[in-house]
Amino acid sequence: MTRSFRILLSAFAAAFALAGASSASAGSITLSDPNCASFTLSGTAGIQTLTCVTGGGGPNPPTGCVASIVTNPTTLTNAGGTATVSVAGCSATGVLTYSWYRNGQPNWSTSATPPADQLAAGGTSGSSTSYQVQVCNDTTSCVNVPSIPLTAFVPGTGGGGGAGIDLTGCTAAGYTGRGLDVTFPTTATTSKASGTFGNNDALVVRFTTPAAGVNDQTVFQPAGNPPSQNTSRVYTLSTKPCDFTTDGSLTGTILYTVSSQSPAITINIGACPYTGSWCSSAAYLQPNTTYYVTMVNRTTFGGAPSCSFASCDMRMDFNK
Repeated sequence: MTRSFRILLSAFAAAFALAGASSASAGSITLSDPNCASFTLSGTAGIQTLTCVTGGGGPNPPTGCVASIVTNPTTLTNAGGTATVSVAGCSATGVLTYSWYRNGQPNWSTSATPPADQLAAGGTSGSSTSYQVQVCNDTTSCVNVPSIPLTAFVPGTGGGGGAGIDLTGCTAAGYTGRGLDVTFPTTATTSKASGTFGNNDALVVRFTTPAAGVNDQTVFQPAGNPPSQNTSRVYTLSTKPCDFTTDGSLTGTILYTVSSQSPAITINIGACPYTGSWCSSAAYLQPNTTYYVTMVNRTTFGGAPSCSFASCDMRMDFNK
């Protein structure tokens, strides 16, 4: 295309010379090509090159894409529901194409707004459905819109569904809070909750301590199964839900913090019988009192998101 333009301009200049046109003479050529966003002219007078500048392709991935999700009901339960996902706001210099992934599987939909996805009733504790979309410009230059984790949280056996837990603090901090009640065990090891959560989710577990004299309970999230086994977490134990820390310090209502791939908190009921650093190795809680453990996927206190997948396993265990 560039070569034909150069010959055409050269011929045009020669025609002017044969006609005896003066150096002040002027002429114009109109070119139209739907594949060209613009033209650039280079070279010296008489022999110049007209270059077609295309739109789309590797010079030009779409930008400004924002993915969103709407669920019905807004707070999903094990009774099922629907999820509608969409992507909008993409700038384009060509034709946009969409490729949706559902639970990591490709080819779920090629629409900017797929049909409502039916979420089945029942399922296991912490069941979730996750979505991700790739948007391409002229099918050659693509961008992966950040993952949208959707969790249809199902209560674990032996615990309630977290009804009444105030999760507004999670929203204010930029997280989607997921509440869960667990029963503080007094004898055997008891696993109470698990689930899959993305980097924008916070699991808030509420429990009430028993009477004094019940000690050495360990609250922890084990490594679990791949792909979540290398995911770092930040836990805070507090007297209120959605209590976050950026530096690990114990301030205000925060009683204990831990950052690890397998965070653990040793709990004792009653006052610490020691002094100094001995008391910082465990959390000493009041009997018959409600507490909250808030968990997020972060590399360390105030660190970057740690879940490199659409969602990562998160557990809340009490070990006696």
